[in-house]
Amino acid sequence: MQTFDATGTARPGGWQTDRKAGEARLDILPRDGRMDLSIQATGPQGCAASWRTTVILPAGKFRFSGRVRTAGVTSAQDDPNDGAALRISGGKRVQTVVGDTDWTQASYEFEV
Repeated sequence: MQTFDATGTARPGGWQTDRKAGEARLDILPRDGRMDLSIQATGPQGCAASWRTTVILPAGKFRFSGRVRTAGVTSAQDDPNDGAALRISGGKRVQTVVGDTDWTQASYEFEV
C-alpha cells in the first residue's frame, strides 16, 4: 500500500521504462532534490515511450500530478495521443503538452 505524508502527498518509486515505437532515450535526471523522468526521441520518426510504476491504493479519490516540459514535440494532425501527459494505465489523456514549453503543472484525477 502506498504511503502518504501529512499533506496527503505520496512520491511513488520503482519507475520502469516502456518503449512502444521508434527510438528513445529514457533517463532519470536528478534536479533540485527531485528526479526528472526524461524521454528524448533519438530517431527521425519520433517515438512512443513512457515511464510506468505500480502503486497499490486504498479506495478513494486521487490526483496524479507532476510537472512536464517539452522541447520540439510535434503532434500529427492534433492526435490526442501525441505529446507529454500524465495518466493512469488505461485512462484517457485529459491534458497533453506539445511544442516548446517551460515546466507546466499537469494532473489526472481518478477514483479507486
